[in-house]
Parts: sequence; structure tokens; C-alpha cells
Amino acid sequence: MHPLVIQVEKLFLPEVERLASEMRQLFPALTFNVWRSPVGILTQHQGYDFGVECVFPANTLDISDNVALSVELFDLTSTARVMAEVGWGHPSGDIEASFRDDWQSSAQWPEATPTVLSELEQSFPRLILAFRSAVQRGAPPTSNSQ
Repeated sequence: MHPLVIQVEKLFLPEVERLASEMRQLFPALTFNVWRSPVGILTQHQGYDFGVECVFPANTLDISDNVALSVELFDLTSTARVMAEVGWGHPSGDIEASFRDDWQSSAQWPEATPTVLSELEQSFPRLILAFRSAVQRGAPPTSNSQ
């Protein structure tokens, strides 16, 4: 496994797992999944992501039925980049909160330097709060069910 993946998992995966456990107790009717997975393995832009997802089984087809807090690594074979965000699934695709707001594509994510990882570590509690808020609300901020 890439050394950066090991480092980032060590920083954030225990918090993600604790969050999932806590949320399962608070919201037993919802499903919370923790995942970790390589991505882009067949491309030149290999990456890795992990996070926690909440599934809302009662949401109708016109409202996103899941929200996730994810940490993503991109371009592990060259200039590794990192992003973390809380985002809703289809159909809204809304981003509830993001580590950095100044990006349009993964190529613009910040380079995964020690300084950037430290910055992400400091802002991670804000992402956890955004995930908790999203789960409690049960729908994207733009849905009509607020």
C-alpha cells in the first residue's frame, strides 16, 4: 500500500469509524457504511478513498438517499493530491462541506504535503459536524423536504 494511504488512514480512519459507530447508536433506523477502496487502478491517476456513508431508506426517488463524508487521494503515482468533503448522492450531488472550496476538478486539489495534511486534520472536525447535521436533516439542503 502507498505510504501516503497508510499515513492518511492513520490520521482519519479511526475518527470515521468512531463517527459511524456513534451515528448507528443515535440513528438505528439508518444504515451507516464505512468503506476503503483503491480508485482509478486501471488509469494513470491512481487514487484511494475512504469514508462513511449514511443511507436514508425512506427517501423518495427525487431526494438523495445517501450522504457521505469522504477522504480522497488522487494521483498517487505522481503529485499526490488530497480532498475531503461531505457530499450527497444522486440526484442532488450537493456538497455539504469541503476541506477546500477553491477547486473545480481533482487536478486542482491541494498537493498532499505535510502542511496540507495538517490543515486537513485541523478542519476535519468541521466536516464531521457537517456530516452529523446532514444526517439529522435527512435530505440535501436544497431539497423541498426541509
